[in-house]
This record gives sequence, C-alpha cells and structure tokens, in this order.
Amino acid sequence: MTKTNQNYSTIKETTIFGINSIFEIVGVKKVLFSNWINILPFVSAFLIVILCFILKIDFYITVIEIKNLMINFLPGILGFTVAGYSFMIGLIHVGMINKITEPISKENKFSLYQKSSATFAANIIIQAISLVFAYLFHLLIFFDKKKQMKIDIKDIYVTLINLVALLSISYLFAISLLMIIQVIINIFNFSQLHHYFVNKEKIESFKD
Repeated sequence: MTKTNQNYSTIKETTIFGINSIFEIVGVKKVLFSNWINILPFVSAFLIVILCFILKIDFYITVIEIKNLMINFLPGILGFTVAGYSFMIGLIHVGMINKITEPISKENKFSLYQKSSATFAANIIIQAISLVFAYLFHLLIFFDKKKQMKIDIKDIYVTLINLVALLSISYLFAISLLMIIQVIINIFNFSQLHHYFVNKEKIESFKD
C-alpha cells in the first residue's frame, strides 16, 4: 500500500473546478509576472508602439496587420498547446503519479501534479483569450469599415483609441508567441520528472 499524506479533508479542499480554480492553483502572479517569458510581452508592446512613432507608421494599420497574423497562426498554435497538455495528462507513469499527487508542502496544499496541470491549462487559456480578442478586433474593424452612419470623433481621441488597441493586441500577440516556449519548457520539465521517477523506481526495485 502506498503511503500518503492526503486525507479526506485535504482531498475535499483541493479538488476544485472551473477557470478560477486554475488560477488559484498556479497563481495569477506566476502566470503573468514570474519570469522573462511573462514580462517580455509588456516590453514588446511598448517597443512596437515606439517603433511606429519613429517610423511614422499608422497605429490603425499596425493593429490590422497584427490582428491578421494572430488569426492566421493562433488556431494552429492553440492546437499544439492542447496536444502538449493531453500528452502530459495521458502519459504518466503509475509510480510517478503516486508521488506527484502528494501535497508539495505543509504551506502549499496543492500537489505538483495539480500545479503542472494548472500551468498548462493557464497557458491554453491565455492563448484562447488572445484568439478571442483577435476575432473581436477583426469584427470591430469590419464594423468600422462598413458603417454607413458617420461618427465625428476628434483626431486626438481616434489616436488614443488606436494607441490603446495597439498596446493591447501587441501584448496579446507577444504573450501568445512566448507561451509556445513556456509549453515546450513545461513538457521538457515534466519529461525530466518522468525520467527521474522511472529510474528511481528501477534503483529501488534492484535494491529489493
């Protein structure tokens, strides 16, 4: 029989569901601000805006270009991420899952398995949100081009709206790209963990 630190109380407390649960397990701060992969999109968004200023490229045209790029590549990337998630969940050694479903520490009630799964799920959600926003921008641009009613807005407000739109879509574009690297790192780390537990079990079997 496998020894465990779990009990009915901890199982009930940590078995949570829904999108809020994903970010509760992994932590919003870790998802968005934990390392260079999460911080670089903010820097990239501002750099794109500065580049448009320097090269005198219209914000609106840049928004359209980035939106088109996202709609073209994000569905395929999202499929890759979901496949990586399925790979991680489906191919787990029994001895390994017995170990990684234990609480990480007394302070942290969630297990390493839950943390890894939630991190993958958070990456997928971020990419999915980025794709939704790309489609939203696509519809807004369509309505703007096809509208029959003339709306008078001062140029300063138009520029401000386009600036905010460019910052937003540039950030989403950059983080969607970098999430690919994060997913690859997660898969590699999980494979290393799998490698460790398989070899540990072989050593223990040899000793027995």
